[in-house]
Amino acid sequence: MTGAAAPPRLGPVPLGGTGVQISEFALGTLNFGLPGRPTETDAGCRAVLDTYQEAGGTVLDTAVTYADGAGESVLGRLLRGRREQFLLGTKFGLRSTGLPFSGGLSRRSLADALERSLRRLDTDRVDLLWVHAWHDRIHPEELVRALDEQVRAGKVLYAGICNAPAWVVSRHQTLAAERDRAPFSAMQVEYSLLQRDAERELLPMARAFGLPVFAWSPLGRGRLVGAAGPGEPPRTAALAGALELAGRELGLPAAAVALAYVRAKGLIPVVGASDPAQLGASLRGAGAPLPSTVLDRLDAASAVDLGWPHDFLRAVAGRMTPQS
Repeated sequence: MTGAAAPPRLGPVPLGGTGVQISEFALGTLNFGLPGRPTETDAGCRAVLDTYQEAGGTVLDTAVTYADGAGESVLGRLLRGRREQFLLGTKFGLRSTGLPFSGGLSRRSLADALERSLRRLDTDRVDLLWVHAWHDRIHPEELVRALDEQVRAGKVLYAGICNAPAWVVSRHQTLAAERDRAPFSAMQVEYSLLQRDAERELLPMARAFGLPVFAWSPLGRGRLVGAAGPGEPPRTAALAGALELAGRELGLPAAAVALAYVRAKGLIPVVGASDPAQLGASLRGAGAPLPSTVLDRLDAASAVDLGWPHDFLRAVAGRMTPQS
């Protein structure tokens, strides 16, 4: 019943300070070209992409390693004739099968990965090039230079970073500002009701820099909506139950409630799907602001211990204000 209704139109949100408006949900294409999935074929991928576009979606998220490169190739074929209707993002940094020098964040790795992505995606530029994960073998200043070179060459419009400590992102933004080079324009973190660790340092840092934040795996790697296996911690079942209860109260699928929660926290969910029905159910989380009672209940059920120094700062907050 709850999955049958057509999804609402996705609303616009700003991509930080770039001046670009994007849809409030991004489409993750991890399953595109993956054997054994409905999206193994171009037809299956097209059905998902069409559903997303019809709902007003404009942001595509892929990576050089998805399905060993097949994901980018499928996307390149599907975008012929409609490339300019999307903000296209891909990632580099993880080693590709059979290419021993492809891993890491060196200038060579970046240049080689970008050229492969451009060929597969059948495009002359990547709108948003993501660092897939931070690697401590590269100096932050070298990464600033390497990304800036590709932006100045016109092969990349904006750079972003996934899966990195807050100090790395802060250092990059500071170096870019000092040297008049391209900064990160977005950040991507794992975030869901199951995984709120980013609230400790990453999300406050992003707010301070005005960085928009994308949330990968906003359904807890599927564990919040039925993909939990044996041995899963009791907390997972409790959160899945809380979502089901909220869904019944609101007339929404549990997946839609989980994604509405992520949006309520100010993040842009990266939503994956194997078929149009699954995607449609998730997209119902758009334009569905959660009542404060539901939001508070989910907050309490999924609360994360922020630890030191946050606990200490809360404890002494009353002593930090001068007495009148």
